[in-house]
Amino acid sequence: MEIIIILTALILSVLAHCLTERYSRMAHLENQLEQLMLSEVITPGACYSAITRFRAHRAHPCESCGKIHPVPEFFSLYSLFSPCSKRPGFKLLAGEVFFTAVAWLFWTKFGWQPWFFVFLGLWFVFYMITIIDFRYFIIPDELNFAGIGLGVSLALCGEIIHQMDKSSIPLFLQGFDKIWNLKNCGLGILFSAGLLFVIAWLCSRWLGRDAMGGGDIKLIAMIGSIMGVQGAMFTLALSSIAGSLFGLGFLLKAKLIDKHKGFTMIAYGPYLILAALIVLFVGPESMARMYEEWSMQFVNLAMPWVGS
Repeated sequence: MEIIIILTALILSVLAHCLTERYSRMAHLENQLEQLMLSEVITPGACYSAITRFRAHRAHPCESCGKIHPVPEFFSLYSLFSPCSKRPGFKLLAGEVFFTAVAWLFWTKFGWQPWFFVFLGLWFVFYMITIIDFRYFIIPDELNFAGIGLGVSLALCGEIIHQMDKSSIPLFLQGFDKIWNLKNCGLGILFSAGLLFVIAWLCSRWLGRDAMGGGDIKLIAMIGSIMGVQGAMFTLALSSIAGSLFGLGFLLKAKLIDKHKGFTMIAYGPYLILAALIVLFVGPESMARMYEEWSMQFVNLAMPWVGS
């Protein structure tokens, strides 16, 4: 069984690297188009460079070696025999090890329960989003909508299972409808995306410019569609803490080391994903119990000071 998990995760990581390279071209295209719209002079060379990147879903010649790389060539061992700057073997190997390690960690917790297969699909999408958002500060709509589609599909399956005779439901699917149903899915999308949209709108009004991209709002909608309101709320809370800590480090580096002036762009999507992985692993119910216990401990510690 362990070999099956490792091979499955390895194959998914190779496919993720291939799709990431293709979606990165689309992300780069969006950045180029934005620069074209903001520039005072538009040159034919800039237009041609943007147009040549448009075909992201089809095989496209590599910018480094000029060859078309199919999916198997994004395997790290293959890149050793066919080196290319767009497919560095060390980075591919590190990505494969990291992807497989996280998948293995969740398999040791959930085993063959439905949660593991949901996580594997989510992790496949999360992994690509993390790389692309760090590179280009863009989250492709195709990946966000694929995740939302997964959440809606799980909700529909939960409704079907809820209508079935209890005695005919397989053991590993029992309780499926309590976790995934249309109510949890819909409320998760509305509350999570709505809250982040309001925060983004208020920050944009305060700063006088866009403070958060629509991709982050769609990403939390995807998380809410699968994890429900409770899971999405804990994800937002943890991501705010992680984003503040790491974002402060990036901000200090940009100002003190790189001497960057003006606004500093920080990718928020990876911190949403990190928080979602933590909530998935620990469980929303366990997170709620931990929060309640810590709150009571804080109140007990604060009461003597308040009383005095």
